[in-house]
Amino acid sequence: METRIVLEPAMLQNQGSAAASHIRVEGLTVAYQKPKAAGTLIAVSSANLDIARGTFVTIVGPSGCGKSSLLLAIAGLVQPAGGRVLVNGQPVSGPGRDRAVVFQDFALMPWRTVLDNVRFGLELQRWSGEDLTARARRYVELVGLKGFEHYHPHQLSGGMQQRVGIARALAVDPEILLLDEPFGSLDAQTRDEMGSELLAIWEQNKKTALFVTHGIDEAIFLADQIVVMARNPGRISEIITVDLPRPRTIETMDSELFIEYRRHIRACLMGKVEQSCTQERRF
Repeated sequence: METRIVLEPAMLQNQGSAAASHIRVEGLTVAYQKPKAAGTLIAVSSANLDIARGTFVTIVGPSGCGKSSLLLAIAGLVQPAGGRVLVNGQPVSGPGRDRAVVFQDFALMPWRTVLDNVRFGLELQRWSGEDLTARARRYVELVGLKGFEHYHPHQLSGGMQQRVGIARALAVDPEILLLDEPFGSLDAQTRDEMGSELLAIWEQNKKTALFVTHGIDEAIFLADQIVVMARNPGRISEIITVDLPRPRTIETMDSELFIEYRRHIRACLMGKVEQSCTQERRF
């Protein structure tokens, strides 16, 4: 049986219409001043990327390749040193209500209950038109925490705390959900369970999602497209379209095509694939 992996050239993928992209990254460079030395550190160099509305995109790469910096630039939390980010065709100049971020650390307020932590994002945005508690309760239930509304963070497992963070992000109804290694601190089994639950939630609303991870399997399992990054300097080396059918289950990871994606991405990250983003590869 012939399986096929479709690779899109990182330098050609953004030649489509900007109007057709929900998120568009054009020649993005992110740089940081070195803390105790002269000069700057280039975290992301000349990145180009188009993300269509309603797609789930994962970013995978080694530590220090600029994955989080790329995501934070899209969030408007980091200012580019060059290039730009567009959302709905408009330049990003800072955070906006159209984007919500879920971080690896749960960022929950320990003195607030689950329900009140989810309410917090709504309070910050001065949400109107609906009772805040009722809306927060609906999203607590959506992430599977019904019955835990009045628990405090220290009474919850790591996976449950991250569900609270996801509920808080979804409650403000962003167009774009940005997730920066949200399951990085969880054990392997909980991580797999959270990935399946996140996909089930995403299937209900199909918000545009961008998910940073170190995990190859996690990147494949979640994604419509995988952005592979390399370092020194941080850059996009490949963009892979994932043709695995949805909905996906843990058994999807045992499929022949999934294994071929895994093998190819691992080879990319080890520097064993040359010029792979200039052609369609067949396996």
